[in-house]
Amino acid sequence: MNLPSTINFFPTDKENRKMTIEGHEDDFIVLKFFKGDNITQSAITCSNSAPEDFLNTILRGRIPKNVPYKYVLEAFIKVFDMNKISIPVPIFTLEMLISEVYRYKNNPSLKYGQVLSKEFNPKDKQISYRTANIRDICKANSSFAGISFENIDEMITSAINNNREKRIETKTPFEDVIKY
Repeated sequence: MNLPSTINFFPTDKENRKMTIEGHEDDFIVLKFFKGDNITQSAITCSNSAPEDFLNTILRGRIPKNVPYKYVLEAFIKVFDMNKISIPVPIFTLEMLISEVYRYKNNPSLKYGQVLSKEFNPKDKQISYRTANIRDICKANSSFAGISFENIDEMITSAINNNREKRIETKTPFEDVIKY
């Protein structure tokens, strides 16, 4: 994550493999290169779309799970710097986006940053999180927000489960408007 950019690789072959890295098992694509192969392009291209691509990667929960939480914001800022684009919003806005997407692995209804602030350990690698996409965040935060999202059947099921399990839900401002 030292170079948060889109890089094109030119492998001779590739294979899907399940591997464990730093205690975290996941599916990976292994790229194979042979002596004399072109590995990648010789320079990184600056692009106005790079920050948007990185944001979409975060919002879809697609940042590799072995990247420590503390480096995600730093990488996001680096994307803007590398592409010579000034950040169009306060850093706080980027922090909020990241904090919503990164959830505590043992209880996805909790933001990872909240758990980390209560149980901070400087020796912790900060990878005991899971990422959530926007749909999962709506499901976890509020039944109302979930129902107003795209897949109403899935969200109604989620709302019923939230009620059965007595989960504490975030109240949305829109709920007050509709209530009265």
